[in-house]
Amino acid sequence: MKYSRLLKMAARLIGIILFIYILMGVDIQRMIIATFSISPFIMVVLILTVLPIMILRGVRWQVVAEGLDLNLNTMESTKALCMAQLASLVIPGNFGDLIRIPYMKHRGNRVDRSIISILLDSMLGAVVPFTFGIFAMAIILEFSITIELIIIASIWIAGCYIFYRIIRATLWPRFMQARLNRLMKEGIRGRAFFTLPSMLKSIGSIRIALSLILALLLFVLYVTQAYILAHALGMLVEWTYLAFTLGLATIIIAIPVTIQGLGLREGVLLFMLTQIGFDPVLIISFSLTLMIINLSPAIAGFIIWIKNPFVDITDQEIQDAEVIIPSDRLLYEAG
Repeated sequence: MKYSRLLKMAARLIGIILFIYILMGVDIQRMIIATFSISPFIMVVLILTVLPIMILRGVRWQVVAEGLDLNLNTMESTKALCMAQLASLVIPGNFGDLIRIPYMKHRGNRVDRSIISILLDSMLGAVVPFTFGIFAMAIILEFSITIELIIIASIWIAGCYIFYRIIRATLWPRFMQARLNRLMKEGIRGRAFFTLPSMLKSIGSIRIALSLILALLLFVLYVTQAYILAHALGMLVEWTYLAFTLGLATIIIAIPVTIQGLGLREGVLLFMLTQIGFDPVLIISFSLTLMIINLSPAIAGFIIWIKNPFVDITDQEIQDAEVIIPSDRLLYEAG
């Protein structure tokens, strides 16, 4: 096995090791009791909220894809996102989303524009949680009111610019062109544009605005889902504070050093929620329950893939992808 592959496999264990370390410090029996104390009715409601979340994610991607003249309807985009959830069970960070590329190719779409649609969807979807994450940093650092807005704006602008430069310098030349030539068995057709102005201009301001509105609705729905779960566990946290906390967690779990954010998410939630007096046992129960609820689309993704296994979701070419530190679901994306 190559040395680089060993390093990547080792990197994926960082979050898992952190997760195990966190579990060693909590009463697991109490955590299980707290989880099963949630009303079955509440659990059903929370699981049902996953459906509009996935549909809204599909619509947001569809808005971007149609701006690039790609053939993609809401049902297809939602199916692809469910399969991406399935792939994310074995691929760290947000790289499970790469499964959407062969899905688009399988339906006759151009690979280069499909790649761009996924990148833009992730970038636009990252804006809202990134913003809330920056506000969370402001809370942690206790910025004074007189300079808070200036510092937050500066960090936000600098963060967006750095994120863009990292993608342009690493993800495109080192991964998209080299790896996808092997993964897709075809090169990028034509000169695929990858400057931020040209990419955004190709979609149009109306579609960009609509995508951002959908991203905001998605994040509000995700936080509300978490808010209901927190209260079901007796954690009477404010909605706004929870939004800041989840925004920060969404940024951190995009670091590809674990599967499904395990360890990283719990670390962020413990740091933020213990500051306002919540029991670590309840926090871990909250984190794991929220994760499991939002993994339910993976079941649908497995059924879809079984019916039409157009690509091996565990393909080593996908898992060996060059990785960077992205900002999405940047995702929940949370979607």
